[in-house]
Amino acid sequence: MISPSEFALAKLYDLEGLVALVTGGGTGIGLMIAQGLAANGARVYITGRRVDVLQGVADEWGKKKESRMGKIIGAGQGGPLSPELNKPSPTSPKNAEELGKYLFAQESFEQWSNLYAINTFSVYFVTVGFLALLEKGSKDIPGFTSSVINITSISGLIKVAQRHVGSFPPRYLRMQLIPALMAFISELQFCYNSSKAAASHLTKMLATEFALKQIPVRVNAIAPGVYESELTYDVIEGQVATDAVGMPVISVPAKRPGTAAEMAGTAVYLASPAAGYMNGQEIVIDGGYGSVTMAPTVFDCIVVGSGHAGASAALAAAEAGCTDVLVVEKASEEWAGGNGYFTAGAMRAVHGGLQDLLPIIRNVIPEQAEKIDVEQYTTDNFIGDIMRLGNNKPDAVLVETMVRHSRDAIEWLSRKVGVPFILSFHRQAYEINGRQKFWGGIALCVEDGGKGLIKAELEALRKSGVQIWFDAPALRLLSEDGAVVGVVVRRNGHELSLTAQSVILAAGGFEADAELRRKHLGDGWERARVRGTPFNTGDGIKMAQAVGAKLVGDWSGCHSTCWDANALEDRGDRNLSNQFTKSGYPLGIMVNINGERFVDEGQDFRNYTYAKFGRAILSQPEGVAFQVWDTEMIPLLRKEEYGDGIVEKIAGFTVEELADGMMERGLRNKDGFLSTVKEYNSAVYLHRLENPSLRCNPGIKDNLSTQSSSASLSIPKSNWAVPIVKGPFLAVKVACGITFTFGGVAIDPDTAAVLSDSEDRPISGLFCAGEMVGNLYYNNYPGGSGLTAGTVFGRKAGVAAARKVGKLVHSR
Repeated sequence: MISPSEFALAKLYDLEGLVALVTGGGTGIGLMIAQGLAANGARVYITGRRVDVLQGVADEWGKKKESRMGKIIGAGQGGPLSPELNKPSPTSPKNAEELGKYLFAQESFEQWSNLYAINTFSVYFVTVGFLALLEKGSKDIPGFTSSVINITSISGLIKVAQRHVGSFPPRYLRMQLIPALMAFISELQFCYNSSKAAASHLTKMLATEFALKQIPVRVNAIAPGVYESELTYDVIEGQVATDAVGMPVISVPAKRPGTAAEMAGTAVYLASPAAGYMNGQEIVIDGGYGSVTMAPTVFDCIVVGSGHAGASAALAAAEAGCTDVLVVEKASEEWAGGNGYFTAGAMRAVHGGLQDLLPIIRNVIPEQAEKIDVEQYTTDNFIGDIMRLGNNKPDAVLVETMVRHSRDAIEWLSRKVGVPFILSFHRQAYEINGRQKFWGGIALCVEDGGKGLIKAELEALRKSGVQIWFDAPALRLLSEDGAVVGVVVRRNGHELSLTAQSVILAAGGFEADAELRRKHLGDGWERARVRGTPFNTGDGIKMAQAVGAKLVGDWSGCHSTCWDANALEDRGDRNLSNQFTKSGYPLGIMVNINGERFVDEGQDFRNYTYAKFGRAILSQPEGVAFQVWDTEMIPLLRKEEYGDGIVEKIAGFTVEELADGMMERGLRNKDGFLSTVKEYNSAVYLHRLENPSLRCNPGIKDNLSTQSSSASLSIPKSNWAVPIVKGPFLAVKVACGITFTFGGVAIDPDTAAVLSDSEDRPISGLFCAGEMVGNLYYNNYPGGSGLTAGTVFGRKAGVAAARKVGKLVHSR
């Protein structure tokens, strides 16, 4: 048995008595290695182009050196110094002709020769130049052989020409010392990578030839990934900065650059007796960079969009048998979830009442259930709501398919995905006579709204092994013989052609593009505030249209609602998200800046009017309005929408004081507003005189109105008409918030396959779900049905994708 002392670290990695030469040892990776070797007993000579730097390192090391540590000695200047290092980086070409001219004209044989001299020629000449000394060193210790350790790079192992330092975001990284060299290498990206590949191959060639000729010198290499150095930056912090340097296809799994200890440790190993049996090898230390960057580009299914519909599609595809599912997302990870993140998480579905829903909700105990009223919501109710609000224009088969699968969809989300459903007491119920009364056809929502929904779905995607590429916009679909066979995406500046038997588009509508809104919805819509993601700019629709997809639906219609006038214009707020919604108008009145009412605030439950009242607000002068209540109704307003710190409140103890505050925030006509309130109150009282038995009940359509035989307003309030007479009074300023657009792509209701415009038949390999689907809504929208549709057709698309790949395991 071998003595245990032979396995001790001091024995395995003992470098005392060894002499090492480290070229480029004054900075960066070379310095890391020099320090590692010296710290373990070697006598280290360092060379480089700047003698002052070398001497500074040697002097500093001498101050720190402990008794067992070796020396670092500045050996002097060496290596070619190219005048081209001062050349600035040119503008990147944008087409084939420009690219060809640029690559040919902007580079030269001399430039390539200079960089190869640094990265490749030097490997050869330094090795053979010191070969005799290396051989002699092998005779000093029995059984030990001298070695050459070449520093190559992962850039020599991958197939893309990385745009090196020149395109790094400067806000993440701090440059140091030699910007001219970095500009040079940025320009010579083909040259740099190929020179490193040559160094890698040369390492193996030298090792082989020495071994064949029985020369006792080992030759190995280290291929670093992202490290702090003069060729990158002196400080690289975190995943974003690491990816900016390495530009991988997928984020570097380690989420950080390599450390000096990791580099030095690898070099110490190769130089030590522990690596005496290693020869002709290249050790890659890249934090997993190569594993993901050289990953396959062939998938069973690719989903475009990480929102609710896209997540449903990807999860259904994985559940149905697809083993390689990829989601590509235009946005960064902090914007994951698309519009789904910004919803209240309400989901409209067919159900048989409270007892049917209790098994999938988590916020009701048996004692509470006895005091809750949830009426059943039937298939006919659901279909009737969509068709009624859409003036019977929606595709009847598409609507029926969505409705009939709605109950199974929420069951699947709960059981399979882990979505935390609750009863929506905070948004869909009022306490009436000690009982919680649900209204408007909706009782379910997700705990923590859209945030909770997307969190659950992202976790489910992770557990299912579905890959997600953020910051990877889909550019165009790949097609062959009329079938879609993949998608081109941009990843870290590279266009990648990804192949898949099925592509599912779930990239949303065009609501975040002001020009497309103006074009399709009409003039003035460029002023609408975007409620959700700023990344829904019609990309998916354009890609589908480019391969012959049929476009259908209400292209002049959209889901738009009453939105906080102080909200951002071009995107939602990831913190407050849906809290900018202002849906309390049925309890009061809405007036424009001239003080005039313009909608029937009590026409129906809020669920059936909010998606069209945004349009009504936008059509008013300046596209804004005021919601107004008296003290009797203020306690019924939802705190998540109207609470302190959520919305700017305009208050007054009298209507006149309230009007003064509104004038400061944009009301033009105080007298007009006071007259409107007076006329409204009079109509309310006259109606009550004729209907003394009616009482205000926000849980039902209570028929409290402004219309009577004595007086009728030109714009009625049909329900919940209560007088505005008792102070203090409250008003908030609102605008139009657009959620999603109704026009979209035609799909087969059974499979969610995209239909061809020319033949009205499915386009092989292409499916669609979510807000991209057309013909489902016209003019208006029953609240909570969008998320449901996303799940229903997302699941159908995922199952159909698995069937096309031939991996379908079940079709639930």
